[in-house]
Formats: sequence, C-alpha cells, structure tokens
Amino acid sequence: MDLFILIIICIVNLSLGTIIFLRNTHLPSSRLFGLMTVLITTWIVSNYITDHAIDASLVMNDAANRLAYFAGIAAVLSGLWFTYYFPMRHSVGRKEFLTVVTGATLILVLSPTNFIAGTVSQDVSGLYFDHGGLSWLYIVCFVLALAILIRNLLRSAKMGGVSGRQQSYLIMVAFCASALLGLLLNVILPMVEAGWSTTKIGPLSTLALVGVTAYAIIRHGLFDIRLAIVRTATYVLSLITLALIYLILAMSVSIIFFGHQQAGQSLISVVLALVLAFSFQPVKQFFDKTTGKIFFQDSYDSDDFFARLNRVLTSTPDLHALLERAADEIVATLKSEQGYFFVNLKDGHHASIGVKSQSRLLLRDTKILDEYVTAHGDGTISREGLSESHPIAHLMRERKVALVLPLVRAEQILGYMCLGYRRSGEYTRRDATVIETVSDQLVIAIQNALAVQEIKVFNETLQQRIDEATKELRTSNAQLQRLDTAKDEFVSMASHQLRT
Repeated sequence: MDLFILIIICIVNLSLGTIIFLRNTHLPSSRLFGLMTVLITTWIVSNYITDHAIDASLVMNDAANRLAYFAGIAAVLSGLWFTYYFPMRHSVGRKEFLTVVTGATLILVLSPTNFIAGTVSQDVSGLYFDHGGLSWLYIVCFVLALAILIRNLLRSAKMGGVSGRQQSYLIMVAFCASALLGLLLNVILPMVEAGWSTTKIGPLSTLALVGVTAYAIIRHGLFDIRLAIVRTATYVLSLITLALIYLILAMSVSIIFFGHQQAGQSLISVVLALVLAFSFQPVKQFFDKTTGKIFFQDSYDSDDFFARLNRVLTSTPDLHALLERAADEIVATLKSEQGYFFVNLKDGHHASIGVKSQSRLLLRDTKILDEYVTAHGDGTISREGLSESHPIAHLMRERKVALVLPLVRAEQILGYMCLGYRRSGEYTRRDATVIETVSDQLVIAIQNALAVQEIKVFNETLQQRIDEATKELRTSNAQLQRLDTAKDEFVSMASHQLRT
C-alpha cells in the first residue's frame, strides 16, 4: 500500500512540475518550481529505498539515505530561491546573497556525509540508522531557509494586490506545512526517539504542498496553467470512465452469455471497443463542460467582449463618459481590482478617467513611461518582464498596477490604460493579447472623442463671438437711434426759431 501511495505522489509531483516548467520555460520561477518537484520526488524515492532492505550488504540503503538527506535540504533551498521570483520578484542584496549561497553550499556538501546522514546498519529488529553528529546543523539550516522563505512571501503579500496576497499566503502555508512535517517525521522524531518508523510516512508530508498548490491553481489561477490542468483532467477522467465502463460491460456480458469461453469474450471485447470508441466524444464533451465550470468560473468569451466594448466605444461622443464606461467593461471582464485611462489632451492638459476608488497616474509617471515606450515600443508593459529595481516596476508597485497599455497612434502617445491586480490569479497571455487587440479601438475612440470635443469647443467659441458681435451691433444701433432722435429735435427747434 505504501508503494502505491508513493507512486501516486511521485506522478502527481512530477506532472505538476513538468506542466509548470513547459508552460513558461523562460521564467526562473517555472524552472525553480520544476527543479523543486524533481528534488521532492528524488527525496520520496530515496526515502522509500532507505527504509526497505534490498540485500544484506545495505549498500543501496546507505546510498539512498545519503541521497535523501541531500535531496531534502536541496528541495527546501530551491523552494527558498523560488520565492525570490514568485509571486513577486525581489532584489537580493550582496550580503544576503553571499550568506545564502555560502550556507547552502556548506549544508549541501555536508548532508550526504557521515557527519549528518550517518550510517545504515541491520540487526535482528530490522534496519537501524545512526544519525551524524552535525544533524543539529542540518535542522538549523533547514529552519533558517524556511524563515527566509516566509519573509520573502510576507514581503510579496505586502507589496502585491489582493490576488498576490492570496497567492503568497497559500504558498507559505503549503511550504511550511510540507517542510516542517517532513522535518519532524524524518529527522527530529527519529533523533529524539531513536526510532525510524516515522520516516516511512514522511513522504505523505508532500501532500500538503501538492494539495495547496492544486487548490491555488484551481481557485487563484496560480502559474497560469489552468488550461493545461483542465485538459489533462478532462482526458484522464474520460479514460478512467471509459475503462470502467469497458471493464464492467465486458465482465458482465462474458459471464452472462459466454461463461469463460475465450472466443466469445474476444468477440464481445471488439464490439464493446467499437461502442466505446463512438461514445468517447460525448463523454469528453461532458467532462469539458464539467471541468470548465470548476476551473474557469472567471473565463470570458473574447469575441463577446470585443462586441460589448465596441458598443460602449460607440455609445457616446463624450470623452469622460466613454472612458469611464470602457474602464468598467474591461475591469468587469478581466476581473481587475481597478482600471483607468490617462489621456493627453490639447494645450498640455491631461485627464485621468476610470472606475471609482482607484489610483491615478501622475504627470511625472507618464514621463517615465514615455521614455520607456520610445525606447522599447508600444507593447503591453507587465511587471513580470521588469527587474525589481526598474523605475517602472517601482511606479507600478506604488500605483498597484499590473499591466500598462500604451495608447499610440502614428508614433504619437495619446495616453495609457492601467489595470490593477487581478482578483483571482494572474493575467494570462490570452488576457495580454486581448488587451493589445483592443488598443486600436481605444485609440480611435479617444481620437474621435477628442475631435468631437474640439469641434464642440470651437462651436462654443464661435457662438460666444457671434453673441459678442450681436451685442456690439445692438449697442451701436441704440447709439444711432439716440443720435437720430437728437437730430430730429435740433431740426424742429431750428425751424421754430426761423419762423419766429
């Protein structure tokens, strides 16, 4: 039974690590997570070999014991280095880097030696493990690595948005539960009780890491691999369902109609195989819908989103109302914490428009963004592609922004669209592609609104000038009327005097 559990755990660990690694091979976080799963699997296998005598010489047990100590601390160190890149990249100071590297090198070199791993022997009661005199150093380094790991995750939770904070806490729970339980079962309890029976259940501690990581993938879109997980789950569930149906039907029909006749069983097997082949697609579609509802509660239809946004962009010529509605639509579709536009108006003026309760870009921020766009092009700016010390990364962290889309037309920067952290998970490549696709629509809508606003201002100015000219004409006409009246009075008076 323990071998069966071991195989299942190893398969799940390696599958998860492989999917994450292949999804983003260029990212350090993906590589480190893949390495960590390999080391965890190595530790599980070597731990199993250590606890089961293969021959009288115990050479394999001794080698596996040393490998288990090495792989155990190496897995924790790879997890520690992983938290420097995920869920948020952290800069490493020179002193901290040298301290971590020196300590990691020392403990990795000492782990497989007699000073820590000890020796393996056998007596009438079974296998006996003699731990080394520096086992306490192994525990200290293990705990210190875990403490730095927790510090990195707490720092990420503090700097990130709601999604980043949830991911940081989940990863911290997964690592702490798995690492501490593994250390307790495989090192501390054997040293205190001088017995090694608890090491047989030590691999079960990795279930905490796998389980919490799986929950984070399903609930919060961790690593952006839900699509791969969904497809894998769909096919696995489909195959399991078909295999069970095939087994039940084959056994039932064979026993009822043919007993144990081999020929009849073969004929029925062929017929059932054909039936199941035709029924595979409906079963697959059923699990596609089921897993889609579970894994993609926050999914959206891009074509439907484009249609809705197009209706919004053509609904009003008023720039403020237009951008406010567009920000609401984009934020609601992508499940963002916030979203707004920064638009450059005429005569050096600018406006920041979007959903309520949000940050705002400042004019000095746009100057930094303008320099970056001029040098690197008008692609979507993401924090993942920037170093922690980059000015734009610092700017985005202060404004709680995860994506910035430059709005450029004919090499002229009209403004920027800023999106906050996603409420569940990170923005996917599909999200970035969708945002870049609608940039032209947004630019055209903004230009049209600015043109309408300019025409409106011109009309208002023209009307004001007409009103002023009309007022002047009325004033002049009144003066002429007064002069005409004075003339008539003078002529009448002169005529009267002449007659007199």
